[in-house]
Order: sequence, then C-alpha cells, then structure tokens
Amino acid sequence: MSLFTVGQRVHIVAVGGAGMSAIARILMAKGCIVSGSDVAASTRLSALKAEGVDAYVGHDAQAFALRNPDALIHSTAIKDDNPEMQAAQAAGLPILSRADALVELLRERDVIEVVGTHGKTTTASMLAVCAIELGLDPSYLVGSEIAQTQTNARWAAPLMVVEGDESDASGFRLHPRVLIVTNVEADHLDFWHTEDELDAAFAQFAATVPDDGYIVVCADDEGARKVGAAAQLAGRRVVTYGSSADADVRMVELGFGSRGPRVRIDGAITHEQVELQVPGLHNLRNALAVMTTGHVLGWDPSKTAEALRGFQSTRRRFETIATVEGVEVIDDYAHHPTAVAATIDAAQRIAHSRREAGDPARVIAVCQPYRWYRTAANTTEYAVALDLADEVVLLDVYGPGETPITGAGPMAIATLMHTSQQYVPSKEAAVALLAAMSRSGDIILTLGGEDVRNVAHALASALSGDAQHTRVPARGHGAAT
Repeated sequence: MSLFTVGQRVHIVAVGGAGMSAIARILMAKGCIVSGSDVAASTRLSALKAEGVDAYVGHDAQAFALRNPDALIHSTAIKDDNPEMQAAQAAGLPILSRADALVELLRERDVIEVVGTHGKTTTASMLAVCAIELGLDPSYLVGSEIAQTQTNARWAAPLMVVEGDESDASGFRLHPRVLIVTNVEADHLDFWHTEDELDAAFAQFAATVPDDGYIVVCADDEGARKVGAAAQLAGRRVVTYGSSADADVRMVELGFGSRGPRVRIDGAITHEQVELQVPGLHNLRNALAVMTTGHVLGWDPSKTAEALRGFQSTRRRFETIATVEGVEVIDDYAHHPTAVAATIDAAQRIAHSRREAGDPARVIAVCQPYRWYRTAANTTEYAVALDLADEVVLLDVYGPGETPITGAGPMAIATLMHTSQQYVPSKEAAVALLAAMSRSGDIILTLGGEDVRNVAHALASALSGDAQHTRVPARGHGAAT
C-alpha cells in the first residue's frame, strides 16, 4: 500500500506535540484524513481540531478503532504498551515512528535541513520566511508556529525547509542537499549516553550530504567546527559563518538597539547590513546562517536581508505574552544552560538600553529546569547562566516520566548562584511572588519546557487584574504592547 495518499486515514499518537502537529498539517495538505490523540488538552490541539484534524484527549483503543485508520504514526515518547499502539498492532496496520514518517514525506523533496543543539527552530523559521518573501513558495516543517504564518508546517513547492531533531536521531535519517549546523553541544545524553557518541553521529550525518550539496557551519562553535572539518575530510563542500576571523561569512560592526540587533556582514557576502526585530546575539548568528545558505543557493542577499528584517520570531522564542503597566512578560523555550544564558543576555541588552534612557529595568528569570538528567549534568552551568539575571525564581524540575535524581534540582542550582534567588514549590506560588515583586520596567522571563508557559499566562492575568499593585508606567522602548 502506498503511504500518505489522498483519502488515506492516518492516526497520530501524541498529535499535540510540536513535531507531530507539523506532520499532521502536512498530511492534511496532501489530502489525507487525519485523526490523533494526546494526553492532555492544549492550545495546539484545539488549533488542529479547528483545522480539520479529528483530535481528542486521551489514548483509547476504542476511540482509535472508531476512526478506522489505515496507518498509525507515533512520537518517540509513545511506548509499545500504549493502547492505541496495541490496537494498531492487533489490526495489522502499518506503524511508523516520527522518523519513518518524515523519511516518507520528504522523499523527492529538495531539502534544506537545520540541525544543532540550539537555534534550529528559529533558523529554520527564518529560512522559511525568507524563501516565502523571495517568491520561492517553499514547503517547511519546523518545531514551532511561525508568527507570520501562524503554522509550523506548509506543503507547497519541492523546496523543503526542515528542522532536524538529534534528540532521537530522527533528523539524521533525512537526505538534505544543504545542511546547516548551528552548534553541537552535549545534550540528550539519555539517548546518546556520551558526548563522543553524539559528536560522531553529527559528523557521520554531515558526510552523507551529496557532493554537489553544501554544509553551512557556525565557525564560532567548537562542536560545529569539528563537524565541518570532518565533512571537509570526507570531500564535502563546507561554508562557515560567524564572528571568527576565518569565517567565510563574517559578522563585523555589531550593534544593539532598544529591541533588535544589527550587524554588517563581510567575506563571501560583502557589506550587507542585517537588522532584526528579534533580540540577541544568538539570533544574529541564526540570521547569518540564513544569509550564508541563501548565498550558496544563489538568493539575492539584499532581498534575503530585507526578509530577515521582517521576521517576527516563533512561538516560545522570546515571545511577549503581555505587557502590563510597564511589566513585560516574555516566554522562552530555553532549557539548556547555553540557551538560558543567551536568552537572559538578550533581555539584559534590552534592559541596558532602557536604563540608558532613564527607565528602570530589571531582568527577572523564572526557571523551571527541564528534565532531571539534563539538570543533574548541568547544575553548575545552570547557576552560571541564571546569574546573568538580576533576580531569579526557581521552580521544581519538570521531568515527565523520569525518576527524580537525588542531589539535583533547584536547590542544588541555588547553592552555586550569586544572584538573588528564591525557590517556590508551585507555579501558583511563583505567580503570587512575581506579581508582588514586579515593578514597572521589569522584563520577566519564563524559561523551560512547555509547562512553565502556564506561569507566564497566569502572571499576565494576575498583573492585569491586580488593581492594588500600582506601577508607574515605564517610558517607551518597547514598554507598551
């Protein structure tokens, strides 16, 4: 039976996840009849239902059978004892992992793939937006909804921008013509076990890029440089970007405004100016990856830069949830210490600009460490990253399905910190504390997995309804919604 043809019924287990929801949208665009289940209700699940996916809450064999699917796709988190998986097995249906589905969907596509420990979603989203603005009518599949399109997936021309996933090696099964490596750092060691094993997997995958393809590598990241060096030894074409003096495409004349950064680039692309709406040095590197990719593909650099100026970010990437009486609540997926540090640094640059203009400004980081294995392995690194904030609120580790690790967690992080910090035992307590301590000009960052986003929304509601806690509105510089 040919997979994913018009009219075929496909059921997706864990359809509300970032990657699985994108697959659902691609299947709908191909003409499949899509159903799906997830463990809990969510905004994304509601959006999928509104778009025509027959989605429901809970994993139930009877509900699955009522949909009468022809095939089942499941996420990595779904185990063989899942009742819908067991029902599919009993019915003899094709059962595909997320990686299996991606390989099938992207067959015959002209793939640009972004991989790396950090920055994949933003870089891939920037690429997709630029390709749209350049009139290339791209398809894309990324890990978060893009602000300008309000979706994380699109099925159009054969040019396909895709965010690869190293957490379970699914991204290493694709066949890109252009591979972008943003950075390589130890993470997901619950799957890879050792950093050497992860590094080897990146290098082996880069060597599979065809001879007429390109590997675009961040020269500022040691892990990415190693991947590029291994690819060159394998005879592949490698182009580098970054602030390093030996990068093929270089950042020079770096600057930061009240909100977005700017940079002039030199080297293979001469004297092109790039300005962004999204903050942070890390996003300038992401944009440089896009400019470099556009260069090897023959895109007009001035048009690419103009498209980047209009990029509005994605869900949970420095996403402003609300600004209430000068208090700005921002939610970000940063969960690895490197990403936490980059996000706080971006907020501090905005706060610095406001302070120079005479406005009070503090950066308050609300961190919910994501996964016990990551927290235990990076306790010191978390402390160093969080020390970049002016105030820190620590929540318990969010580790669904994991066994807590003795000696790890927020208190272990707090003992290594120098910045003023407080531990709170619940999200409700965090909201109450933040509402009481906040003042006009503050930038409050919620950092971590999907669960901490609830704090951002609850805090926005609490601030809006808190008539007794009066703030003097901050002056300008992004203080208004």
